[in-house]
Amino acid sequence: MFVIDGFDKKSEHATYSYRFTTNEKIRQGLSLNNRQYIRLKISATHSLSNIGKVYEKQYTISDIVSGDFPFGNRLI
Repeated sequence: MFVIDGFDKKSEHATYSYRFTTNEKIRQGLSLNNRQYIRLKISATHSLSNIGKVYEKQYTISDIVSGDFPFGNRLI
C-alpha cells in the first residue's frame, strides 16, 4: 500500500505524485480500434476522516505517447 503526501502546489519535488512505468510494450498489446484500454484505478482514503473515494481513468492506444513529462497537478 502506498502513502501519498497531500497535494501542495509549492512542492519542488512533487512528493504528492507517482509516476507509473512498465517494461511491457503497451502499444503492441492494445488494438487500434480503441476498444481495448488500460484502466488506472486509485482508491484513496483521507487519514483523519477515513473518508474514501475511488478514481478511475481508461487509456486507449491513442492516449499513450512517448516522451519525458514534468509532474503536474492533474491525472489526465
